[in-house]
Amino acid sequence: MKLGTAGWVCIWSVVCVSVLPGAVADTLLVPSQYATIQEAIEAALPGDEVVLADGVYIGPGNTDLDLGGKAITVRSASGDPALCIIYCRGAGRGFYFHSGETSDAVVRDLMIVEGAGEYGGGIYCENASPTLIDCVIISNAAELQGGGMYCRDAAPTLIGCRFKGNVSLHQGGGLYCENASPTLVDCTLSGNTADFGGGVGLWESSITLSHCTFTENNYTYGGAIYSSASIVMLDNCSICRNQGNYGAGLYLSASSSATLTDCELSANLARGSGGAVYSRDSSVTLTDCTLTGNRASYGGGALNCEQSSAVLAQCTLVGNTTESSGGAIDFDRSHGTMTACTFVDNTAGRTGGAVYCYESTPIFDACTFSFNTASYQHGGGLYLSYSDATLNNCAVTDNRAQYGAGIYSSRCNPALLNTLIGRNTAADMGGGLELHESNPTLDNCILLSNSAHSGAGLACFSSSPTLTNCTVVGNAASENGGGIYCGGASANPILTNCIVWSNAGGQISAPYGGNPIVTYSDVQGGWPGTGNINADPKLALEYDGHLLATSPCIDRGTDTPAAGLPAEDFDGNPRPLDGDGDGLASADMGAYEFVPGAPSLAVAPALLRFTIAPGQSGSQTIQIRNSGPDTLAWQVHCDADWLTADPAAGESAGQIDTVTLTADAGDRARGTYIATLWVDAPLACRPHIPLLVVLHVSGALRVPADYPTIEAAILAATPGDVVVLDDGVYTGDGNRELDFGGKAITVRSASGNPATCIIDCGGVAQGFYFRNAEGPDSVLEGVTIRNAHDDYDGGAVHCEYSRPTLLNCWIVSSTTGRSGAGVYARFAEPRLVNCVLVDNSAAAS
Repeated sequence: MKLGTAGWVCIWSVVCVSVLPGAVADTLLVPSQYATIQEAIEAALPGDEVVLADGVYIGPGNTDLDLGGKAITVRSASGDPALCIIYCRGAGRGFYFHSGETSDAVVRDLMIVEGAGEYGGGIYCENASPTLIDCVIISNAAELQGGGMYCRDAAPTLIGCRFKGNVSLHQGGGLYCENASPTLVDCTLSGNTADFGGGVGLWESSITLSHCTFTENNYTYGGAIYSSASIVMLDNCSICRNQGNYGAGLYLSASSSATLTDCELSANLARGSGGAVYSRDSSVTLTDCTLTGNRASYGGGALNCEQSSAVLAQCTLVGNTTESSGGAIDFDRSHGTMTACTFVDNTAGRTGGAVYCYESTPIFDACTFSFNTASYQHGGGLYLSYSDATLNNCAVTDNRAQYGAGIYSSRCNPALLNTLIGRNTAADMGGGLELHESNPTLDNCILLSNSAHSGAGLACFSSSPTLTNCTVVGNAASENGGGIYCGGASANPILTNCIVWSNAGGQISAPYGGNPIVTYSDVQGGWPGTGNINADPKLALEYDGHLLATSPCIDRGTDTPAAGLPAEDFDGNPRPLDGDGDGLASADMGAYEFVPGAPSLAVAPALLRFTIAPGQSGSQTIQIRNSGPDTLAWQVHCDADWLTADPAAGESAGQIDTVTLTADAGDRARGTYIATLWVDAPLACRPHIPLLVVLHVSGALRVPADYPTIEAAILAATPGDVVVLDDGVYTGDGNRELDFGGKAITVRSASGNPATCIIDCGGVAQGFYFRNAEGPDSVLEGVTIRNAHDDYDGGAVHCEYSRPTLLNCWIVSSTTGRSGAGVYARFAEPRLVNCVLVDNSAAAS
C-alpha cells in the first residue's frame, strides 16, 4: 500500500552501477508496474533499477526487503528521501541483507522509519557489503543491537546517510558492527541512544569514517562511538554535543585503537570521565584535531586514558573542564606522546588544570600550556604523581593553582629541556614549579616572572632537583624564595651554570634548612660555591634570557657540570662556544649561549592574551632586539585576520624595537581564538621565533539556560566572561562551595537584585572560597548567600591569598565553628561595596 507524503528536506546524490557487457539495464517502477517493492526486486536482473514513486510504503512486500544477493539499485524517483518513505510501523525492518550482496547492490534516496527487530531495527546486514547512499534511517529500535542498522561479517558502504533518533537497548543506537568493516562518508548520526555507543557500537570490527558528524547521541559508554577490540579511523569528522557516563564522544576498550585526523571534538559531556574520549586498555592517535569545551565530572575534561597509550600531534585543546583532575587530559597508568600541541584555558576543579598524570610516562615536545587553572589544589599546567614526564622545547605560562601553578611534581623525576616556565601564579607555594620528593633535571630552562607566596620560581620539599644552564629571573614571592625556596633540611637543589637574578623575596631561600649546592652561577647578592659570581647578567630584554656581548656570564660556566653539559642551548646553538674571544670555548651561564660574530634575535614576551568584547579591539606590545653584533633586519607576520602588527618590519643594531599588536574581536562569537605570530630574521642564529597569541572574545554564560549549575558555568568561563544567574533559589551540589579558580570573571544576578537571586547553602556548606590569587577583577555581584556554614572559618565567603570584589551582595544567616561567619579573610584583601551582612554567627569571633 502507498500513501501520499508531505514535503521534507531534499538530499541529492548520483551513483553509477556497473552492468555486464552486452546487458541492457531495465527500470522497474513501483507501484505503476509492480504493486510492492519486493515484487519489483524479485523481478529485477543484475544492473536493473527498482524506482519508487514518492509516497509512504507500508505492509507486506514493502518492509523486510531482501535483494537476494542481486547487484541492483533500489531508489526513489525524486531523489528526495523525505518524500519516499518505508514506514515499518514497528513490524519488521526496512532492508534485510544476508545473501552476499556486493557494493553493486545499492539503496539510495529512501527514508526508513520505525523499523524494529532484536538485531537491526532499520536495516539488518550479515555476510553482505551493500552500498547505501543518501538514505535517512530514523526512529528505528532494536531490542539488543543496532537500532538503526546491524552489521555482522559485513562491509557496507554508506554515503551521505543520516541516522537520527534510533534506539538500541544494548549496543549501537544508530549503527552496530560485529566482525564488520563498514565505511561511512558524509554521514550524520544524531540523537541516537544505546547503553554502549549511542551513535555507533563496535565489537571486533574496523570502521572508517570520513567527513561524518556525530551530534547529541547519548547514554552510558561512548555517547557517539563505543569500541571494543576494534579499529576506528576518523578523518575530518565532527563529534559535538554528545553525552555519556564515560567517553561522551568516543569510548575505547579491550585493545581497541582509534586514529583521528583533522577532527573536531567539542561540547561533549561525560557524567563520569573522558568528556570527548575515554580509553581503557587501548590506544588513540589524534593528529591536527581540535578539542574544545568538553566537560567531565571526573577525570579528563577532553581525554581520559587508563592503562592506555595516546599520541597527539598538532592538536589544540581549549576550554575543556573537569570537576576533578585533568582539565584537558587525565593519564592514569598510561603513556602519552604529545607533539606541537596547545593547551589553553582548560580547568580542573582539583588538580592538573591542563594535564594530570598518575603512574604514567608522558612525553611533551614543543607543547604550550597557557592560562590553565587547577581551581582547588595542585598543578595549574601539569600535575605529575609517580610520573617521570619529559618536557622538551615546551612553554608553561600564565597558569594558576594554589600549589605548583606551572608544574606540580610528587614522587617522580621528570626531565625538562629547553622549557620556558613563566608568569604562572600560585596562591601559596611554587609559582613555576613545586616539588615533593622529586628529583627532576632541568637543562636550558627559563623560570621567568612567576609569582607565589613562597617559592615563586621553584619550591622544593624533600627534593633535590638538578638545574644546569638555567635562567631564573624576575620571579616574585610575597614571603620567601623569589627564585628558589627550600622547604626543609631535605631540600637540596643543585645549580650549575645558572643565572638567579632580580627575584623579589630573595634569590635562594632556605629558612628551615636545606643545602643548595650552587657552582659556576651568577646569583644576585652572591652565594658560596666554586665559580660563582655576583654581577648584573646584562640580559637583552627584561623578559628574555639572551646575553648581551657585555655580559659577565659569557664563558664563565663549567664544561663539566655533574649532570653533563647540554650539547645545545635554548636556541639550538652548540655549546660551548668561545664567546669572549680568548681562544678557549667555555660554557656560558644561563639558558642561552652567546654566539660571537653573529646577530641574535631576542623577542619578549613569548605569549600574549587579549580579552575583548565583541565589536571591540585592544593593543599590546612586544619587544625585539638584536643581542649580537651588526644590524639585524626583522619582520613580523601572522595569518590570523584579527591580528595586525605595527610596524611589521624593522632593523635592530642593538636598540630595543617595540611592535604594537592589535587584536580586533569584530563580530566573532564568544570563544577562544589562537594564532601564531612569527618574528623572522633570516641572518640571526635562530631565524624564526614563534609567539602564541590568544584572543578571547568575552560573553555571557547563563545559568540555568546554558549550564545546569553555577559551578559548571564557572568552570567553563574564561577571563572576561560573565556568569549570569537567572532569578531563583540555587541549592545543592554545584551551587555551593563555589571557587573562581583564580579567574578574572564576574558572577552576577541577571536582575541585579540580591533579594530575588539567592544561593542557599542549606546550613551544610560554604558559599564561595577565593583562594587562587583572585584579584579585584574577580567579581561577585547582586546575589544573596544564605544559610552557609563551615566548621572552621568563613561560612559564606572565605578568602585566602586573594583580593576579590563583592558588589551589592547580601550575606545572611550564616555560621562558622570558629571565625568569620559572613566573610573571612586570611592573607587577603577582599573589597566589599554596598553589601549587607545580617544575622551571621561565629562560635569564636
